[in-house]
Amino acid sequence: MEIKKEDISKIKSAFENMQTKDDLLTLLNSAKPFVYGPRTVLFELRQLTWYSSPKLSGERYKEFKIKKKSGQDRTIHAPVKGLKAIQRTLAFILQCVFEPHKAATGFVRGRSILDNAQAHAGNRYVYNIDLKDFFPSIDQARVWKCLQLRPFDLTNETTPQRLELANIIASLCCAEMDVERINENREWTAVKKYVLPQGAPTSPVLSNVICQRLDYLLSAVAKRFGLRYTRYADDITFSSMHNVYREDHGFMKELHRIISDQRFHIKASKTRLQKEGYRQEVTGLLVNEKVNVQKRYIKELRMWLNYWERYGYTRAAAYFSRQHGGQKEHSNGKESNMKEVIAGKLDFLQMVKGKDDNVYLGLKGRYDVLTKKDSKGQHETKKHSTKDSSTPTVKMLLPHNPIYTVKFLKNFKIGDGSGFKELVHDTELSEEIIKEILNKVKSDPNFIYRFKGETVKDISFLNGKLYGAVIALIDRFEKEGVPYFELTGRHPYNNDETYTNFARYFKRSYRYGSGEEYSKFLIDLVELFKEQGIPASSLIIEPDTRKFNIRATFFTWKPALIVGLKHLIQGIKDHLNINGESIQDIANKKISIEIVKVENDGVYYTELRILDRRSKVSVNRYTLWEYLTHSTTYQSEFRNLCDWIVECDFADDEPPGRFNLLNANSVYPALNEIQTLDHLVGGYRNILRFYESR
Repeated sequence: MEIKKEDISKIKSAFENMQTKDDLLTLLNSAKPFVYGPRTVLFELRQLTWYSSPKLSGERYKEFKIKKKSGQDRTIHAPVKGLKAIQRTLAFILQCVFEPHKAATGFVRGRSILDNAQAHAGNRYVYNIDLKDFFPSIDQARVWKCLQLRPFDLTNETTPQRLELANIIASLCCAEMDVERINENREWTAVKKYVLPQGAPTSPVLSNVICQRLDYLLSAVAKRFGLRYTRYADDITFSSMHNVYREDHGFMKELHRIISDQRFHIKASKTRLQKEGYRQEVTGLLVNEKVNVQKRYIKELRMWLNYWERYGYTRAAAYFSRQHGGQKEHSNGKESNMKEVIAGKLDFLQMVKGKDDNVYLGLKGRYDVLTKKDSKGQHETKKHSTKDSSTPTVKMLLPHNPIYTVKFLKNFKIGDGSGFKELVHDTELSEEIIKEILNKVKSDPNFIYRFKGETVKDISFLNGKLYGAVIALIDRFEKEGVPYFELTGRHPYNNDETYTNFARYFKRSYRYGSGEEYSKFLIDLVELFKEQGIPASSLIIEPDTRKFNIRATFFTWKPALIVGLKHLIQGIKDHLNINGESIQDIANKKISIEIVKVENDGVYYTELRILDRRSKVSVNRYTLWEYLTHSTTYQSEFRNLCDWIVECDFADDEPPGRFNLLNANSVYPALNEIQTLDHLVGGYRNILRFYESR
């Protein structure tokens, strides 16, 4: 049944006025149809008496284990059928009565992991902590006491029976089990206690009740230090544009004190600080620029849809069942159904990316075609070779204009009257000049819609990461820099506070300059290989590249470029899904690096060539194209930043190929996406082009 506001009001009123166990039974029976439907069987008083008395009811929970992502076991205590029905209904009632803190996003009506992640999108630092043994760390005594507080007010101030209701509810929701507690010697020791079991429907909502004080205190601390704070069950996240996450910082001391005072403990192994330029994840979603699912989520969806298309539902579902090890949904004991799993994943993808997102629409369209065929009894499709008439259609290239990005970035270096240079350089200012600067940058075609609501047609948009950084720079200049100028008469770049730090970070990020011995670009590249575990002995730096120094200057947006390069190098290290050889000892790999300056019909660019020698691709060229064009490297990091071309040899009898993934539309308007080469590549080569604007 659909719940309405008036229904919630009635439940709140009934809870407020109930005095006896019979009143609680009446409330449960009035709420049960909202949970189980109008034809549900009503509860009886003896069921309440039975399940609220552990000594009478005997075994009330079934214990089993499921695997965590880490591979360790998680123990679940699932209530037996009768108790579960009471707990589900009781959880519904408690959710109607209790309004959690706004920072609590887990198990709250109208909130989800998407809300939890959105609060942290676009920040430079994301700090995650987990609370140890979250549900079992909450004793029955704490539950009983919280039920006596507002908004529940189950006290004996009106009648003695009303306090007894707190005893009944706490007993229905808690179970005796072995848990860990810290003894007087500050050591963890095993004890038996009645606690919230992980697996009971009431545990999440009651944990939010218990944690309302924790949420209030941590929100206040976050506000004090200029942070954002959310909590999804035991998963606590802070984020900010500045770093306060050092152990000696006042914030960290306050954080540990509050969590300890609230009788929780931080699980050190799950604590992590995620910085800009690396993958930032909150409750399983990426939050680097905007909220997004992880790449493997999309890849898994494509994989199962591909199996379904090629082999038919029966064979694909059988393989799905084997891959998932016959996993069952413990709530109903049924095996996971591939069609339902895919549908659920698509619904989640729509929630995160939006119903108009191209990736979602493409996958949903394939699913709809398959389910339509399946409903007509067309379960099996023939297995086609990728070299016959069933050759896939190659997608059109994305709009891509890196030269436009280079021209825009030059505005920060050269005083051209656009106003952007003045944001990051110490120049003479006045109130009139500041107004003029802000008006100019906000009226730029790239940002006029963001700041003034006006649309501009026919412009080449910037790289997404750069676009977000410029908006943040403009906002900070106006909100932090201008007040500093009004107070001191000095340019905000002289301010040692957050604006100056961000402006200097921005200034370091929009251009590669020369180094003392090697180019800074080459130095960063070698360091990235080192970070991925590929030693310098595996790198072959071409002779001209070593001399490539003062000429190695070009405009780019380093944070996006670094992320894309990490993906390329990780692919070289792990071989991903594309190389025919088995994974080798990394130390024995040979990777040649070449950086050259090129002039082609009046177009100037710097070209980086990375060749993974002797590596061959085992899949066909169309599968490789599909894989590459669905990567975030293609769709995000390198888009409107640099050209990306892949040349490779194949393990089978296919001729070598060239994949023109990203090519400047204004320079190569009619370039074929996939080309056949008449010579061996000698491995797998990535080519990146960084254009100049003269």
